Amino acid sequence: MNPAYPGSIMRATLENCSVGTKYFVFRWILFGLPISPKELKVDQFAKVLTLKRSLTGKALNELEANGYLSVELHFSGARGRPKRIYRITEKLGSIAWAEVKIYFPNLIEDLLTTDLKSAAGTRRHELKLPARVLLAVLLSYADEGGVVQSAGTAFLAEKVGVSNESIRNNIAKLKELGYIRQVCPGISSKKLIGTVGSAFVLNLGHSRWREAAVRSHLWLIDAAIPGNFPLTFEAYSVVNLARKSRTTYQPELARLQNSLNQLAPDFEIADLREIRDSLMEDRPFRIADRLQFELEMAASAILTQHRADLGAGTLVYYLEIVNTHVKSKIVPQALFENRNRACNLLIDLMYQIAWLIAANTLTLIKTQLFGGSTGKLLMHHPVSVQNPNTGLRGCRCFAVELINDGAEYSTGTQIRLAKEPHGSLTVIDSVPLDPRELDDVTLQRFALGARPI
Repeated sequence: MNPAYPGSIMRATLENCSVGTKYFVFRWILFGLPISPKELKVDQFAKVLTLKRSLTGKALNELEANGYLSVELHFSGARGRPKRIYRITEKLGSIAWAEVKIYFPNLIEDLLTTDLKSAAGTRRHELKLPARVLLAVLLSYADEGGVVQSAGTAFLAEKVGVSNESIRNNIAKLKELGYIRQVCPGISSKKLIGTVGSAFVLNLGHSRWREAAVRSHLWLIDAAIPGNFPLTFEAYSVVNLARKSRTTYQPELARLQNSLNQLAPDFEIADLREIRDSLMEDRPFRIADRLQFELEMAASAILTQHRADLGAGTLVYYLEIVNTHVKSKIVPQALFENRNRACNLLIDLMYQIAWLIAANTLTLIKTQLFGGSTGKLLMHHPVSVQNPNTGLRGCRCFAVELINDGAEYSTGTQIRLAKEPHGSLTVIDSVPLDPRELDDVTLQRFALGARPI
């Protein structure tokens, strides 16, 4: 029997095989070719899979050499070379039939359709094969919002079958063309988060997907009112507070307490002292960008799964989000051996901040949130800029996207904010817009990649 969908091939590592061989195996299984003994020549394989003969021959040779195929020569009695009977070995079969949850099989199939030139002499895809397979690998690891967690260069090179340099070049190309909306670099820290590879936010609504593209609704939130500085990222505020909490000067501690209250979580300054060493490194702010990304991913999960509770205004702890986002990605317990109190305080603090990010975001978009809307709500932040007054980093613009909720929205909303003297935000304008008419500069400002369909 053939697998329902060959997505597991995208996650597999084919030892000593090139990117073309991975593409060949995907199309072989996708087309459901027989795996029992079958007399097929290279030309026949190429014709059935609509692949070039040179790619097909190289792929079969690599698969045979590395134990993924066994080959039996069949002598028919006629003159000429014997025919070759190819059998999938257990080594390849265990990969092809592995059960893997794939959220976007249609996008992967659209990427990996035939690359033969059309009658007009043009390629069907603007991307060359290595970039397409790389994007397919990323899609195979993406969650329902198109987010890929911890995929480093060496890891992707192994999965795709190319060099590290090729991965870096193709990631840059995919970002330039809008297939990747955001790349959050990996970090290695012994204090917080741990060692993680890069994270990617993919553009599921890219125009090149055509009918396979995932529809969504957008809120573009613009705080770039004249005279306003960037809204500081919560992660920078936390790290800055921890850095300053080394002081014992009472008036300074009082000011820090006030700053913590503005950040909004329910914490005593003594608790912040308890965890400050967990946030401090030689360059303390270097963890802030990744921390902000993870806080926003946790906030996106809360927005998606618990919008009703956010509207009630009371903090509620959800164990699945604490475990999957805070404990596993922000405060891994392996880094806190014999320091349970510091670990628990950090988990509590980070969850509270994620909850507050979600609650504040919902306040901005709830008047335009469609009744009964379902699907993944995902936050998009562009690259941060520095506030010259505070030295902390943040951004003026960000977007919220409602993904794959079953409705074909063609409009979005742009919300402009005004910052009051006491620091609160007030919506001063709400403008309907058509995302298809947004210019590339605007899309880049809001970290949305290429123009959506």
